[in-house]
Amino acid sequence: MIVLSEDQELLLASVREYCADPSTKELVAQAAAEKRLAREVWDGAAKLGFIGISTPEEYGGGGFDLVTECLLIEEFVKAGNPFASMLVAHNLGLKCLYYCGTEEQKQKYLVPMATGKYLCSSAFTDPAGSFNFKEWSISFEPDGDEVVVNGGKVMVTQADDGDVKFVFAMNYADDTVLKGLIIDKDIPGITSALQTKLLPRNDGWGSLSFSDVRIPAENVVDTSACTIPYLAPGFLEVGLSGLLTAQASFGLAFNYATQRTRYGKPLTNLQKVAHRLVDMGIKVEAARALIYEAAQNWDAGNYQYAERLCLMAKVFGTEVGNAVAHDALILHGGAGYTPELPIGGIFANSIALEIAEGANDILRDFIAETYGIKPGWKNGEV
Repeated sequence: MIVLSEDQELLLASVREYCADPSTKELVAQAAAEKRLAREVWDGAAKLGFIGISTPEEYGGGGFDLVTECLLIEEFVKAGNPFASMLVAHNLGLKCLYYCGTEEQKQKYLVPMATGKYLCSSAFTDPAGSFNFKEWSISFEPDGDEVVVNGGKVMVTQADDGDVKFVFAMNYADDTVLKGLIIDKDIPGITSALQTKLLPRNDGWGSLSFSDVRIPAENVVDTSACTIPYLAPGFLEVGLSGLLTAQASFGLAFNYATQRTRYGKPLTNLQKVAHRLVDMGIKVEAARALIYEAAQNWDAGNYQYAERLCLMAKVFGTEVGNAVAHDALILHGGAGYTPELPIGGIFANSIALEIAEGANDILRDFIAETYGIKPGWKNGEV
């Protein structure tokens, strides 16, 4: 159980108030009807200081911790507000910049990203695969005071809408360290295109292509000297998304099973149904405990241990999301496959979270590394 401070209580109350405001709901509905990213909702959240909530105040953020950011994301998801998914995607680039960027980079880009003036497209997935570094298409070559970027990224949330494209790249022939390329939206040579998901969502999901895109050399974020596992909070927040999927699925299943009757009695009178609901509840609580344990260790500065927990949270949280959504759909029976009930769509979307930020089997290899086990594939041995 998370014991909230007075400041956290006030923050979450303001989130609930913002989400419940009729004008906010109208903006969400309008964006959904027009099948576009709800940028107005983002701008409204920025005015209330919800964007860089865990970024220090000196860089335009709220000065809270990662636990608070997770709580904030939970509240937005509970309200059905799309801001949460926008923030999770935005944060991947923001946190890399905060932990690994130079002071000049932070002043120029982190401050407007933390205040929400800039929306970030965090582009990680290469057409060759997220962690298939040797075959990544993206490249960047020095040319005087500039760097020339070529190649592409796919499966990028808010690909076109992002004011800044934070592109993860690696020139494998030179080193094996990821770099972050800060690319302003209007630089010539950038092409974006929407991609269609199996179940479309209004998150601006698409691809980015770079053809001789020139950026200042100082826009390269060098992570080689970064001692903090900067990707870990991103894994954690995807795991949190899986948890929230599980929570929503459990709630739908519980309500359905208590209201649906069999011979005049609720389905929960059947021991098998009751036990399935109990098992779902156990998984939800276990995932939540792991996620917030990871966040608390991160906030305490136990970064190496927190990295392991964040990776575990991503794996366990997303798989719990899928498992609980699966069981919830089973309990709904055939009705779950009708468009009138949301559980079928939730189940289908839950699988995407297992893929996001790297497939879970790859992350299990990363977890193995924290125990001193070196996967052969990372050395090109298998």
